Amino acid sequence: MYQQFIFEDYHFDAPTSTAYFNYSLDDKIYFEEKIIFPSGECSKSFEKALFGAWVMAGISYFKTYLPEKIIFKKGGLNQEQADFFTHVYTQGLGEFFYQNKINKPTEKIKFPVLLPNLALGSNSLFLRFPDFLSHQKRKLATAS
Repeated sequence: MYQQFIFEDYHFDAPTSTAYFNYSLDDKIYFEEKIIFPSGECSKSFEKALFGAWVMAGISYFKTYLPEKIIFKKGGLNQEQADFFTHVYTQGLGEFFYQNKINKPTEKIKFPVLLPNLALGSNSLFLRFPDFLSHQKRKLATAS
């Protein structure tokens, strides 16, 4: 069984308008996701969106073995982003966990915090997410 899911690299090739997202399991099994866009422009906003898409697209490869550890070789997440992606992966794989009778799915997914929250200035290459989890908690509390 594999112990680590690794976010290897992502990059955008402007001449072909193609984004490449690379992942591995324990540096032994490699995956590459390719997305072709209609234009080859790569702005700061587009770079931020690519980072988020890279993390989101990883869910398909992560679930192949549900490794215990998640590693970023390029970039990283602050606490807010780690909480967001932990929540999205856990909720997004809900049916997968149910169908495969996997107990305690919240213990299976834990994104690492590698960056301080201060790293999210306007020049950051990392996405800034709204306070998603607090919003969800408030929404649930109001519904009760």
